[in-house]
Amino acid sequence: MVKYTYGNLAEKSFEAKHSSPTDSAFHSRRRKKEKIQLNTKWRARCLFLVILISAMGMFITFRNGLAARQGYDLVKAKQSVATLEKENARLHLDIASLKSPERIRSIAVGKLGMILPPQVYFADKKR
Repeated sequence: MVKYTYGNLAEKSFEAKHSSPTDSAFHSRRRKKEKIQLNTKWRARCLFLVILISAMGMFITFRNGLAARQGYDLVKAKQSVATLEKENARLHLDIASLKSPERIRSIAVGKLGMILPPQVYFADKKR
């Protein structure tokens, strides 16, 4: 049987003229079953592949977002550490200035009216 390759219409008209009705019906049913069976397998594989690629894409996106968020948190923590260290250094300077003997002497003499003793005696207990 010679088939024309001019399109579906030419094949249908040629087959309709030169074949028996039972043959064409058998072949068309057979073709439909094969196509449906192949299409469902192909569609299932494609659907599985699309779902798999989508899941991998979502996982990679989530992981990269998590890494970016952790990076931002790390930068914030480093900034807060730097500000706390500066504050700590400033407080150490304040403590040192408040503990200075000259400051304590000036407050005692000026504000509290105390006087400096002429001689200083230290008691030492030895036994």
